[in-house]
Amino acid sequence: MPTEYDYIDIIGRTHETHRHKTDEIMNKYYHKSEVSAVSKLLQMFNPQNREQVVDVGTSVGVWLKDYRKFGFKKIIGIDISEERAKEAKKKGYDEVHVCNAYDTPFEDESQNCMISNDVLVHVLQDSDKLKIFKEIRRILKPNGIFIFNIANALSHGYSENVTKNYCRFITPESTKELITEAGLKIKKIVPSYFVIPRVGANPKFVNFSCKVVFPITDRILSDMKKIEKSKAVYFCVTKN
Repeated sequence: MPTEYDYIDIIGRTHETHRHKTDEIMNKYYHKSEVSAVSKLLQMFNPQNREQVVDVGTSVGVWLKDYRKFGFKKIIGIDISEERAKEAKKKGYDEVHVCNAYDTPFEDESQNCMISNDVLVHVLQDSDKLKIFKEIRRILKPNGIFIFNIANALSHGYSENVTKNYCRFITPESTKELITEAGLKIKKIVPSYFVIPRVGANPKFVNFSCKVVFPITDRILSDMKKIEKSKAVYFCVTKN
């Protein structure tokens, strides 16, 4: 059965990677939405202790500036690609370890805050997600938090978990079950963005939508707590 290692080069793409202008515009909007979601969760559950953060699935380190803006003094990364890990180190990460998130070099109860963005979507086996959650539980301090997102199967038109090429779409309910089985506890679930334009949409239309239409739509659906309609759903968990 395929795993993230079968697509190790492809899954290294980030919000800075784009095929055309529409991609570029939308990726910036998606990233802005995800930064907002992470910031909201950090303010709720980690308002003061910003000594360090572990970026789970660092890629080439594109979240570095965001972590600095969040106030983290030390930024540690992990990634399965040695090449990407080197790029992240060059960008300014304090430490970067080449490893999988289910087999890390960190000591028991050594981390206060861990964050993963657009990574679990590429963990194709749910059994591996469970292993990751169990490893996170081992690493977290008693009051530590792990913030991560999933690609929501429901909002992408699937009624159940499904794998499409190098992406695994999973329902929030299935994610909750894995979290509970790993001995973690959910503190908060928040949506990020809700709208994805059609492939080939005119860049001018997309640019206007990102500035005017999408923010309004996303705010309304977010206020209505329509988690099931969010394309990328963020969880904040701690030890049970």
